[in-house]
Amino acid sequence: MSLANREPAVAGTFYPADSQRIAETLDRWFAGGTPPQDCWRAALVPHAGWMYSGRIAAQVLARVRIPSTVVVFCPQHQVGGEYCAVAPWGRWLYPGGSVEVDVELSAQLASEVPGFRVDGGPHRQEHAIEVQLPLLARLAPASRLVAVAVGGVDLEQIHLCGAALAEVVRDRLDSLLFVISSDMHHFASDADTRRLDALALQALDALDPDRLYATCLRQRISMCGVLPAAIVLSTLRRLGVLHRGERVAYATSADVSGDAHRVVGYAGMLFG
Repeated sequence: MSLANREPAVAGTFYPADSQRIAETLDRWFAGGTPPQDCWRAALVPHAGWMYSGRIAAQVLARVRIPSTVVVFCPQHQVGGEYCAVAPWGRWLYPGGSVEVDVELSAQLASEVPGFRVDGGPHRQEHAIEVQLPLLARLAPASRLVAVAVGGVDLEQIHLCGAALAEVVRDRLDSLLFVISSDMHHFASDADTRRLDALALQALDALDPDRLYATCLRQRISMCGVLPAAIVLSTLRRLGVLHRGERVAYATSADVSGDAHRVVGYAGMLFG
């Protein structure tokens, strides 16, 4: 682990590069105040450009009583590096702010969970966690981050990770929130995307990591965070704390762009 900073990589593309514009956007999204918050164990939030999916992520996170540490799992959109890469930095920066890292827990995951290794490579240009940081900082400025980028694991490895992760966090579960950063199906028509996403969401409703993994594989659903989602669900099931799922919102990029020919789906869910 390191005490160095992780510099912003996608400010100005996926979300504003100007701190004032970030603040104004968050002000709009949270203008009505936060709704009644509950102690959810995990949240699924999308990670496209803010104009497409940021409001859904805000709706989801505003529903959660965010504890002292947020463990964010995301897919690896970049090639190379460890399959389960734990970010090595002590602080993540974004324009006008920063989020501190739970360095101790990050190091513990890297040493005690099979396949988890400290590796900044998959995180340096990755957007899936960075776009969540201003939202988390607005809602819970004292919370610390653990960042894990996942790629290339199979179902057996998912359950091995889930079992080991459950043992690491068992005694501090009430101080943790798992966040799954994932978009849904990519680049089909709006109608096909909604049909395929409905199948993946049914598996998520069932709280079943095996069903989710198999459904996305068989139906060729390009939910980029299927592996992070399966790891989190497997972990919570092992801990015996996965009893309910609640859908918060769903949309596709066509709702913003008006182009229904080649879209991406975005879902927000809570688990507990």
